Amino acid sequence: MVHITNNSYREPMEREELQYLERQAVRQRKLFLRVAHYIFLGLALFMTALYTFSNFTYDPGNIDERTETPLSPVFVLQVAAGMFLFFAIVLGLLYYFTILSLFREIKSGYKVVEQAFIVEKKYMSQTHSYHFYLSSRIKKSIEVNKKDYNFYDVNDEINIEYSPASYHFFGYH
Repeated sequence: MVHITNNSYREPMEREELQYLERQAVRQRKLFLRVAHYIFLGLALFMTALYTFSNFTYDPGNIDERTETPLSPVFVLQVAAGMFLFFAIVLGLLYYFTILSLFREIKSGYKVVEQAFIVEKKYMSQTHSYHFYLSSRIKKSIEVNKKDYNFYDVNDEINIEYSPASYHFFGYH
């Protein structure tokens, strides 16, 4: 959660902003589940191949002719369980700190409005776009339209709006 300073305050989100966050949350959850599915599928295939290889190379009764890589099937299963647990914990923490925080933002329904100063104005000739560089800790630059670029000057104060945990930018005024 962002630290609310003297130059920022909270206010309720508008319906369009909540809908935007809901779409983002659904999209991120689908992507997360797809990636997690492929990670665990790859882990299962890798461990199955390693277990099969270990069954062909491990012969505890043959002391005279040891293979170069004697992998015990029990050891392979222990490694598989450890890797599964590691990936489950990492993915669980990733889900908690990204997607669940987005849903908590939606449930709270508040956004941060921060007062920031325009530090620098730039026109990007490559993309034909106008940008303000700001004094904000959260949002360092924003793209603006030509009218606002000409209206505001350096050291003018503008309000930027964003979600408190995921920092999705909603706009400025």
